[in-house]
Amino acid sequence: MNDSRNRRSFQLVGNVHVNNSGMRTMYGDIFPNVNFHFNGREFLATTNWWPPFMDRYEVNGTRVYFGFCQDLLDELASQLNFTYIMTEPADKEWGFALDNGSWTGMIGELQREEVDLMIAPASIQAGREMVMDFTHPYYFDTSTILMKRPDPNKTKWRTLIDPFADIVHMCIWITLSLAALILTLLEKINPFYRHQDEEHRTYQNTFWYMFGALLTQGGDRLPESQTGRTLISFWWLFSIIMVATYSGNLIAFLTVAKDKLPFNSLAELVAQSEYGWGTLGGTYFITMFKDSTLPVYLKVWDGVVKANASDPRALSPDPAIHIQKILQEDYVYFGDKVVMDMRRVNDCRLTTVGEEIPNMSYGVGLPNHSPYTNIFSNKILELLESGIFSIYTHRHWPKVNYCKETIQASAKEISLIDVHSAFILIGIGIAFASLVLLCEFLMRYRFKLFSCLISQSIKDRHVANKKFRDCQTLYIDGRQKPEPETSERRRSVAMKSEERGSNVNKLDNKRTLETNDKQDLS
Repeated sequence: MNDSRNRRSFQLVGNVHVNNSGMRTMYGDIFPNVNFHFNGREFLATTNWWPPFMDRYEVNGTRVYFGFCQDLLDELASQLNFTYIMTEPADKEWGFALDNGSWTGMIGELQREEVDLMIAPASIQAGREMVMDFTHPYYFDTSTILMKRPDPNKTKWRTLIDPFADIVHMCIWITLSLAALILTLLEKINPFYRHQDEEHRTYQNTFWYMFGALLTQGGDRLPESQTGRTLISFWWLFSIIMVATYSGNLIAFLTVAKDKLPFNSLAELVAQSEYGWGTLGGTYFITMFKDSTLPVYLKVWDGVVKANASDPRALSPDPAIHIQKILQEDYVYFGDKVVMDMRRVNDCRLTTVGEEIPNMSYGVGLPNHSPYTNIFSNKILELLESGIFSIYTHRHWPKVNYCKETIQASAKEISLIDVHSAFILIGIGIAFASLVLLCEFLMRYRFKLFSCLISQSIKDRHVANKKFRDCQTLYIDGRQKPEPETSERRRSVAMKSEERGSNVNKLDNKRTLETNDKQDLS
């Protein structure tokens, strides 16, 4: 304290008494300010807009803050007895390290000791703690990927395919082909048909019979041997299981609207090329992906760098710009799950993928080696144990909301676009049948194509052409047609007819004479 002559000196505030047993007793308030904590000190607190943790609005040009972090700051200020003034970094960034060792955003303000507190959803990481201090975490969160909900009409053509995975379809066709081949071989070598015609026991007939059984239609050539019927019986059981499973899933696909995302994880994201991606500039995600040793994270960062080279908005610190890119392009971006859920609830055009990026923890930031770090950490631990943070989350977290496209309150009317894949299937069948018809025509003319080849030894073109024309007139549709009637053939036919006629007349005359002789004898 200062005495009357404005000199710094000591003042008696109390005494300590030690008794014979070693017990100490203090008389007087030696440190009176301890009971008042910070005794009304004013702190300069920095933050960033990031609802629902920190949101704001303006009243007469003055910014009014609210949200989870604002409630936490008010509680800390009330219990630790301090006041505060809110500010925001000029670059609107959380902070990442530059090549010269300095940091941007709120982390840079703490590094330069321009502010006293950082109250924002800033994740705790080792790189940041080199230039600042973090308190005990007050919230644990994960990150996820936000994207535009895919248009279901774009994939309605797959309605008949989607009930089964692609691998299931492939296995069914392979099983059908192999089962038909095995049945054909068993029928060929079976002694039951030793003295019967083998024409109907072909692979083609067997395949179509088993295909009809798979569609619960059957066929008209049921195997007669016990071996064939045994195999067919088990094929019927297989068909019943497949058809029942497919029919049930098909009904579900037709009646319930279900979004099928193009990817559901980081690994699937980096494996495709249709969508680009980015993240918030100056945030934890840049450090997480850039400095990671995981191959998938490094691929994510390469994609961010590539996207930023063509469009700098891929690393914009403004989430509204990322939302705009999502709605206009095939684009996704990474962010806190709570924030992404709020965006998704407020806009039914958005959705999140199933995978969540590993946990993050948020803490209050202070300048490096601050003497107040333990004070704030202990108070945050007390608040965590009191359960007051649950009140904050229920107050500010987005409420559950169902988009009308994601829930069906009544039976869904089947529209043309829901079943247009069936009409496409009919068109494919007509085209394939036409192709088979063309192949049959080609096979019908196989005799004309291969039987009428002119020997290379015939050098006279006119003779070759004449022989080819004569050969062409000999075959039609694979069947030998009658020889063309020439004048000589017509004369020979006429002579044979006359001869047959004369023989008939002779026979009639002979019969007439015999009849007359019988009458004379009588």
